[in-house]
Amino acid sequence: MKNILVVSFLLSSMFGATVLGEEITGEEGKGSKRLVKKAEKVKLEDRIKAVQGRMFLKKGRFEISPSFVSGLNDPFTQNLGGQLHLEYFIAESFGINANLGYAVDITADNTTFVTPKTFLEKNELAVPDMGKMRYFAGGGAAWSPIYGKVSFLSELIVHFDMFLLLNLGIVGVEYRGWENGVEKDMGGVNLMSSLGIGNRVFLNRWLVLKFELKNIIYKMELKPRYYKDGITDIQNHMLGLIGLGIYIPMQFEEEF
Repeated sequence: MKNILVVSFLLSSMFGATVLGEEITGEEGKGSKRLVKKAEKVKLEDRIKAVQGRMFLKKGRFEISPSFVSGLNDPFTQNLGGQLHLEYFIAESFGINANLGYAVDITADNTTFVTPKTFLEKNELAVPDMGKMRYFAGGGAAWSPIYGKVSFLSELIVHFDMFLLLNLGIVGVEYRGWENGVEKDMGGVNLMSSLGIGNRVFLNRWLVLKFELKNIIYKMELKPRYYKDGITDIQNHMLGLIGLGIYIPMQFEEEF
């Protein structure tokens, strides 16, 4: 009887040790697989940077952007000023906006700026008839067809988008013309349209750096001294703008 018990005990011990060894081996195998999967995940995360989702969402948010404005295409004056732009994004790539801008001619009555205008005036030569844009206000739509990301040294990823603008509105012009041999103020408010193209660089979730080119187009009736019937002219003012865009609300829901 004792011999039977001893044999049973030995067989039970051997069977238990075998099962335990298989369980340990199985656990070690699972652990190894987990380590392999974790390593593969790390490698995947390294590669995923190039295809990650949007850092910045605009839909349902307001953008308030003050900008510095400089005239680019007028050889006779140099305009500097500012613009305040408000935009609401109906969709991620489409928004409606309104803006107000003001410009000052820094060459006016300042002989230190030797422009073609001051040169002609000093030499008592004819000065081309033109109006001076003082302010503009309008509203319209913006479309952002391009969204992109640029990687620098595989460490910093810069998100940006490009946009197109179409606005209608008014422009205030300062102009002195001649009527019946008398010079007088003929400036006023004209209808205008403006086309623009720009780029946003997203700095964080609520702040962007903006660059924009805007062309303001309007019609003027000019009255030069020796043209009794006057001249109808299409004025083009090309403006360069740089500013910041502040987004409200400052946070947005993630999209996966």
